[in-house]
Amino acid sequence: MALVLIADDHDDTITILSAEIEAEGHSVATVMNGSDAYYCVVTERPDLVFLGPSLPIHDGYETCSMLRGDPDDEIAEKWKELS
Repeated sequence: MALVLIADDHDDTITILSAEIEAEGHSVATVMNGSDAYYCVVTERPDLVFLGPSLPIHDGYETCSMLRGDPDDEIAEKWKELS
């Protein structure tokens, strides 16, 4: 099944989302800041990413912009194709 990344700074949110996603048979990776979220996306290539808006280091909006804005990154190219 799919690998889902949950990036949030609230343990309760991670716990609830992880349980629901895993109950559907998917794998879950979790991080608690934007820097780790970016690294996980680049290295693990999850199928779906949940970004919390108030993440430390880089918030969810900034992390999303970083993923979309790196012109040398395969992720950015895929995103542009979908936009």
